Amino acid sequence: MTAVKLKGTFSKNERDSNGLEDISLDLVKNEFARYVVVGIVEQHKVTKEPGEAPIPTARFVAIEVAQDADEAVARGILDRARKGRGLADIADTLFTVPRDGYDFDGADGEGSPVESKTSAELDGQEELPIRTGPDGDYRVPPPSAEELAAEQAENEERERIAAANEAEEKRGRIKAKRAEADESVPAATFSGGAA
Repeated sequence: MTAVKLKGTFSKNERDSNGLEDISLDLVKNEFARYVVVGIVEQHKVTKEPGEAPIPTARFVAIEVAQDADEAVARGILDRARKGRGLADIADTLFTVPRDGYDFDGADGEGSPVESKTSAELDGQEELPIRTGPDGDYRVPPPSAEELAAEQAENEERERIAAANEAEEKRGRIKAKRAEADESVPAATFSGGAA
């Protein structure tokens, strides 16, 4: 199997074909959510290194989020395509396939079982480490460089916001002390008796 890379950006002129913009706020707010999408890809380029197989890069020319009934239809199409390649349903393989494997009726429809595969064979990955998340223990790949950079940027932004909030609070306390001091000092004192 040849690796395929994906180009993940749309030019300004193509942004109306990027249906993911409709869920951009959801993607920011919920880092664990997954969305079913449908799209059309075309060849963007082919990279050929001497002595190696060519590696194609595909680019999305259109992508939309499947919602409501369309989501179920899209999942069904995805599951049928995966089954045709000897893979489990997508709901069973997103890092949740049990280690004892997956078995289904063969392509002949006669009920002949296809050889059981481990989840590593199903999703093309090595044994994954167990990580604990908000929903319990699950197997996930180690974070990518992009994920680590994004996490670092989020932490830096969080620290910047905390520092700005702290500075604002300090300015507020100083302003309050000045106002308190101004109230306790008379504006002027007069000497020489009553008027």
